[in-house]
Amino acid sequence: MTTRRSLLVTMTIGLLLSASTRADIINVPGDQPTIQAGIDAAVLDGDEVVVAPGTYHEIIDFDGKAITVRSSGGAAVTTIDAKGVPDPGDGLPVVRCDNFEDENTVLDGFTITGGTGDTVLFGTTSGGGMFISLSSPTVPTARSAGTRLLKAAGRRLKQKLR
Repeated sequence: MTTRRSLLVTMTIGLLLSASTRADIINVPGDQPTIQAGIDAAVLDGDEVVVAPGTYHEIIDFDGKAITVRSSGGAAVTTIDAKGVPDPGDGLPVVRCDNFEDENTVLDGFTITGGTGDTVLFGTTSGGGMFISLSSPTVPTARSAGTRLLKAAGRRLKQKLR
Protein backbone atom coordinates (compact mmCIF):
# COMPACT_ATOMS: atom_id res chain seq x y z
CA MET A 1 0.00 0.00 0.00
CA THR A 2 2.85 2.40 0.85
CA THR A 3 4.51 1.82 -2.53
CA ARG A 4 1.24 2.45 -4.33
CA ARG A 5 0.66 5.69 -2.38
CA SER A 6 4.24 6.85 -3.07
CA LEU A 7 3.78 6.19 -6.78
CA LEU A 8 0.51 8.13 -6.80
CA VAL A 9 2.08 11.10 -4.98
CA THR A 10 5.07 11.08 -7.36
CA MET A 11 2.81 10.99 -10.43
CA THR A 12 0.64 13.81 -9.08
CA ILE A 13 3.67 16.03 -8.39
CA GLY A 14 5.04 15.29 -11.86
CA LEU A 15 1.76 16.26 -13.51
CA LEU A 16 1.53 19.47 -11.51
CA LEU A 17 5.09 20.45 -12.41
CA SER A 18 4.64 19.72 -16.11
CA ALA A 19 1.36 21.66 -16.21
CA SER A 20 2.99 24.67 -14.58
CA THR A 21 5.85 24.78 -17.12
CA ARG A 22 3.72 24.57 -20.26
CA ALA A 23 4.04 27.53 -22.63
CA ASP A 24 1.04 29.85 -22.72
CA ILE A 25 -0.77 31.44 -25.64
CA ILE A 26 -1.58 35.08 -24.95
CA ASN A 27 -4.11 36.65 -27.30
CA VAL A 28 -4.03 40.35 -28.19
CA PRO A 29 -6.40 42.06 -27.69
CA GLY A 30 -8.36 39.22 -26.09
CA ASP A 31 -6.12 38.49 -23.08
CA GLN A 32 -3.96 41.65 -23.15
CA PRO A 33 -4.85 45.05 -24.66
CA THR A 34 -1.52 45.67 -26.45
CA ILE A 35 1.30 43.68 -28.00
CA GLN A 36 3.74 44.98 -25.37
CA ALA A 37 1.35 43.95 -22.59
CA GLY A 38 1.29 40.48 -24.17
CA ILE A 39 5.09 40.39 -24.20
CA ASP A 40 5.20 41.57 -20.58
CA ALA A 41 2.70 38.83 -19.60
CA ALA A 42 4.84 36.10 -21.21
CA VAL A 43 6.87 34.52 -18.44
CA LEU A 44 8.10 31.21 -19.87
CA ASP A 45 10.40 30.46 -22.77
CA GLY A 46 8.19 29.33 -25.62
CA ASP A 47 5.17 31.47 -24.68
CA GLU A 48 3.35 32.76 -27.74
CA VAL A 49 1.68 36.14 -28.21
CA VAL A 50 -0.94 35.87 -30.97
CA VAL A 51 -2.08 39.23 -32.34
CA ALA A 52 -5.43 39.69 -34.09
CA PRO A 53 -5.58 41.68 -37.35
CA GLY A 54 -5.58 45.45 -36.95
CA THR A 55 -3.27 48.41 -36.49
CA TYR A 56 -1.47 48.68 -33.17
CA HIS A 57 -0.06 52.13 -32.35
CA GLU A 58 2.86 51.20 -30.12
CA ILE A 59 6.50 50.21 -29.97
CA ILE A 60 7.54 46.82 -28.66
CA ASP A 61 10.60 45.50 -26.84
CA PHE A 62 11.17 41.76 -26.43
CA ASP A 63 13.11 42.41 -23.18
CA GLY A 64 15.35 39.36 -23.72
CA LYS A 65 12.44 36.89 -23.83
CA ALA A 66 12.55 33.69 -25.91
CA ILE A 67 8.95 33.99 -27.09
CA THR A 68 7.03 34.16 -30.36
CA VAL A 69 4.99 37.22 -31.28
CA ARG A 70 2.95 36.48 -34.38
CA SER A 71 -0.08 37.85 -36.15
CA SER A 72 -3.04 35.57 -36.71
CA GLY A 73 -3.87 37.13 -40.08
CA GLY A 74 -0.50 38.02 -41.59
CA ALA A 75 1.37 41.19 -42.48
CA ALA A 76 -1.23 42.38 -45.00
CA VAL A 77 -3.78 42.91 -42.22
CA THR A 78 -1.68 43.37 -39.06
CA THR A 79 0.43 46.51 -38.55
CA ILE A 80 2.59 47.84 -35.74
CA ASP A 81 2.68 51.62 -36.26
CA ALA A 82 4.87 53.83 -34.05
CA LYS A 83 3.68 57.10 -35.60
CA GLY A 84 2.52 59.39 -32.80
CA VAL A 85 3.95 57.19 -30.02
CA PRO A 86 6.01 59.27 -27.55
CA ASP A 87 9.77 58.65 -27.60
CA PRO A 88 10.67 56.81 -24.36
CA GLY A 89 14.07 58.50 -24.36
CA ASP A 90 16.19 56.10 -26.39
CA GLY A 91 14.70 56.57 -29.81
CA LEU A 92 11.71 55.12 -31.53
CA PRO A 93 12.34 51.88 -33.39
CA VAL A 94 9.05 50.03 -33.81
CA VAL A 95 10.61 46.77 -32.58
CA ARG A 96 13.60 46.54 -30.26
CA CYS A 97 15.78 43.46 -29.70
CA ASP A 98 18.87 44.50 -27.75
CA ASN A 99 18.87 42.29 -24.70
CA PHE A 100 20.63 39.13 -26.00
CA GLU A 101 17.57 37.67 -27.70
CA ASP A 102 18.43 34.57 -29.73
CA GLU A 103 16.78 32.56 -32.52
CA ASN A 104 14.04 31.53 -30.07
CA THR A 105 12.79 35.12 -30.10
CA VAL A 106 10.42 35.26 -33.08
CA LEU A 107 8.49 38.09 -34.73
CA ASP A 108 6.26 36.89 -37.55
CA GLY A 109 3.62 38.35 -39.84
CA PHE A 110 3.55 42.13 -39.30
CA THR A 111 3.82 45.31 -41.33
CA ILE A 112 6.17 47.61 -39.42
CA THR A 113 5.90 51.37 -39.92
CA GLY A 114 6.25 54.79 -38.30
CA GLY A 115 9.52 54.30 -36.43
CA THR A 116 12.37 56.79 -36.41
CA GLY A 117 15.11 54.59 -34.95
CA ASP A 118 17.40 54.21 -31.99
CA THR A 119 19.30 57.32 -30.93
CA VAL A 120 21.54 55.95 -28.20
CA LEU A 121 23.82 53.18 -29.46
CA PHE A 122 25.10 54.75 -32.68
CA GLY A 123 24.54 58.41 -31.82
CA THR A 124 22.22 58.79 -34.78
CA THR A 125 18.81 57.45 -35.68
CA SER A 126 19.04 53.95 -37.14
CA GLY A 127 16.81 50.91 -37.30
CA GLY A 128 13.47 52.69 -37.55
CA GLY A 129 11.57 49.49 -38.19
CA MET A 130 13.54 47.05 -36.10
CA PHE A 131 16.60 47.82 -34.00
CA ILE A 132 18.76 44.79 -33.20
CA SER A 133 21.92 44.90 -31.12
CA LEU A 134 23.71 41.96 -29.47
CA SER A 135 20.77 39.76 -30.47
CA SER A 136 19.80 37.35 -33.23
CA PRO A 137 16.00 37.05 -33.38
CA THR A 138 14.10 35.13 -36.03
CA VAL A 139 11.87 37.18 -38.33
CA PRO A 140 10.33 34.80 -40.90
CA THR A 141 8.07 37.42 -42.49
CA ALA A 142 7.85 41.18 -42.00
CA ARG A 143 7.03 44.09 -44.25
CA SER A 144 8.20 47.65 -43.96
CA ALA A 145 6.01 50.55 -45.00
CA GLY A 146 7.85 53.87 -45.25
CA THR A 147 10.41 52.96 -42.57
CA ARG A 148 13.99 51.78 -43.00
CA LEU A 149 13.34 48.38 -41.56
CA LEU A 150 16.51 47.21 -39.95
CA LYS A 151 19.66 48.12 -38.14
CA ALA A 152 21.53 45.17 -36.72
CA ALA A 153 24.76 45.25 -34.77
CA GLY A 154 26.74 42.51 -33.12
CA ARG A 155 24.73 39.41 -34.05
CA ARG A 156 22.97 37.89 -37.03
CA LEU A 157 19.28 38.14 -37.89
CA LYS A 158 17.51 35.11 -39.28
CA GLN A 159 14.98 36.67 -41.60
CA LYS A 160 13.00 36.60 -44.78
CA LEU A 161 11.77 40.12 -45.44
CA ARG A 162 9.16 40.96 -48.06
